[in-house]
Amino acid sequence: MLNKIKLGLMAINTVVIVVILAVCTCFMYVVTSYSLNSTVDNDLINMGYQTKRFSDINYQKKKGNLHINQDFTFFEEKLTNSKIMVIVFDDDLKKIYSKGKFFVSTGNLKQVALTYFANGRAPKKTVTEKDGIYSFANYKDKNISLRTCTTVSRNEKGELELILTAQETNKESALINSLVFVLVLTIIVGSVLSVIGANIIADRSLIPIKTTMDNQKQFIADASHELRTPIAVIKTNLELVLSNEEEKVKEQKTWLNYATKEASRMDKIVGDLLFLSRADLNQIPFNFENIDIIYLIKDAIEMTKGLPKANDITMLLTSKYENVYINADKNKITQLIMILLDNSIKYSKGDNKRIIVNVDIKKNDVVIKVTDNGVGISEEDIDKVFTRFYRVDKSRNNTKGSGLGLSIAQWIVKNHNGQISIESTLGEETNIIITMPFSEYKEI
Repeated sequence: MLNKIKLGLMAINTVVIVVILAVCTCFMYVVTSYSLNSTVDNDLINMGYQTKRFSDINYQKKKGNLHINQDFTFFEEKLTNSKIMVIVFDDDLKKIYSKGKFFVSTGNLKQVALTYFANGRAPKKTVTEKDGIYSFANYKDKNISLRTCTTVSRNEKGELELILTAQETNKESALINSLVFVLVLTIIVGSVLSVIGANIIADRSLIPIKTTMDNQKQFIADASHELRTPIAVIKTNLELVLSNEEEKVKEQKTWLNYATKEASRMDKIVGDLLFLSRADLNQIPFNFENIDIIYLIKDAIEMTKGLPKANDITMLLTSKYENVYINADKNKITQLIMILLDNSIKYSKGDNKRIIVNVDIKKNDVVIKVTDNGVGISEEDIDKVFTRFYRVDKSRNNTKGSGLGLSIAQWIVKNHNGQISIESTLGEETNIIITMPFSEYKEI
């Protein structure tokens, strides 16, 4: 089951990471391509515009008379120093001017320039500026890649001129190809790393689930063990009764009493188990009201004193407060106090057994401390006593009870926004300390 959950988590984590990488990769590719193409296109438009400015000049003659027009001289110097090439055709598609080193034939460039008039029959991009329309196209021949821009102009005679500007884009294409390679490699490496990372994350995510399942298995094993003992005692005693068919019920009283005690114990265990099961499912309702904790403790002590197991134990309530009110569920708090008193009674020892319940106020909390002079708990076992069915030592294992009391007590305290802790000295005494918010109090 855990393997299936792990594989599912790994698949989800891997898919999410791969999708994120793919989206980021596509975004970077689109942005980079658009940035490079926009830069090239803007340079081509600018050079086409500059070429239009000199459309009224005889380009052939101007080559030999550069001193006549300084602007044109600057224009040609700029062309010489840039990667952009310019070629101008007249209305008969004859070349009348060119500047730059073209690596393709004029005839091929003429065909590219004619895409300006293609009316959608060839793939192209057009940009409309104030001085006219600029048409872009890509040209590729063997190892040469060009980005071209075509526009039209009219000279002073009204004759049409077709202006083509072009820039070699081999480096840009190589850069984009390298980027694609790096991005694809990133996706592959990222996918591998995501699988490894997903495996680690899945393992960590499953720790609480595994812990819960292990606790559940341990819980079932402990519950089975706890129920097996009373069932075995009941069965043994009933078998003794059945084996003595001639004896009367009164004569069998000893065995029947043993069976009855174990049945009561088993009923207590089952009741506690059902309570914790409902608590785990949040199916136990709370009825909060303003109650006096002093009164509840006094009442619980009086009820406990009447039990046979408490006959030789002194139980006292000490506090300088007459009333301390808390917002709580009366029945749950009563159950909490009875659990703590019962727990202290079980583990009290010696001739001078005593249980002292002290109630005090610290800042915004009421502090309830139940002290017994019992067997005590070792330091390494203190954190484990709230675990279901956990018993510290042989003296506790031999004590009859469900082993669930402190687990229930902890649950009640937590649901009242409180805290429960234990301080103990092995062989001397144990203090169970509870803190909960209070609403008001009255001193004696």
